[in-house]
Amino acid sequence: MVLEANREFLRTVSLRITGLYGEGKDSITEIQLQRLRRGEHKFQIEDNSALWAFVYIEDAARAHVLASKALLHGGQAQTDPKVDGEAFFITDGTAEPFWDICRSIWKEAGDDTPLEKVTIITLLPMLIFAAIGEWLFWAFTFGKREPELRRHDLEYLRTGCFVSIQKARERLGFEPLVDRPEGIRRGVKWALGQESKAKKDT
Repeated sequence: MVLEANREFLRTVSLRITGLYGEGKDSITEIQLQRLRRGEHKFQIEDNSALWAFVYIEDAARAHVLASKALLHGGQAQTDPKVDGEAFFITDGTAEPFWDICRSIWKEAGDDTPLEKVTIITLLPMLIFAAIGEWLFWAFTFGKREPELRRHDLEYLRTGCFVSIQKARERLGFEPLVDRPEGIRRGVKWALGQESKAKKDT
């Protein structure tokens, strides 16, 4: 819809941002720390072979600035790379198995659970469980709410989510500035600070 709306008088661009880590609400950092607090870090779904890409939140924000500048100033010469009406994937340019990323977050928060203590669950029973949950939510909320565990999300554990940012590099000048370990360190520090602040306020 956004790309279809692109016109000479209204230039649009679509940034396809992968999962965010770092400071901020609802990032994978905060979500995985919540899972750690609930003891869910001792369970793993699927074999952890599929590769995933994420992006540090400040790099994602900077991509929006670069895209805005490109829309305002790009295309003035015929040789300028086309930006308006285009879609760009935004990641930190690296990929690793999903549960490795989660464990990096948990470790930064102080967890040292050995892999032999982790229970691995195959995907099929989880898909069945999720399907039942989706049906119950649909039935009792008349389709107004969705469960936290959905089949669509679980399927990504099998297929992964890794895309190329070469187009964003070439046309937007995007380059990740914060590497993943540093971004995770900053995000966990922020999230732990928020937890500490919340405890003091109660």
